Amino acid sequence: MASHTLSSTPKPRVIIADDDHQVRNLLRTMIQPIAADVFVAENGKQAVAALQKRDADILLLDLIMPDQEGIETLLWVRKNRPGLAVIVISGQVATYGHMARKLGARAALHKPISRADLTQAIEAAWQSVRCAATLSNQDTQ
Repeated sequence: MASHTLSSTPKPRVIIADDDHQVRNLLRTMIQPIAADVFVAENGKQAVAALQKRDADILLLDLIMPDQEGIETLLWVRKNRPGLAVIVISGQVATYGHMARKLGARAALHKPISRADLTQAIEAAWQSVRCAATLSNQDTQ
């Protein structure tokens, strides 16, 4: 299992979970300039498997996917990787975004996503993750 340590780079490690190949590729292209590492998963099950094997700082999570929905994946993250920032994405954010935020998602973005909105959400999530890690490190010293 991955050690779940905070990246020492000034850029986050991101996992994208979306069942649409074109959306995954577009999101990867938009994120690569601001991320240290980008990994893609086709569904929630693949995202969970990736999180069990690799470090990540942010999960960009589609809510509507086959095999394992985004909400189910978000619940797994909150239980097993509580420090991981989750940004949910969906064409149905109005329907499911509020629930995802209540379950701990840091942001909910509506598809199609603009580069500016995505960059802003990732930067805010990364700042929050780094601040939480700094506070945690101070508590253990």
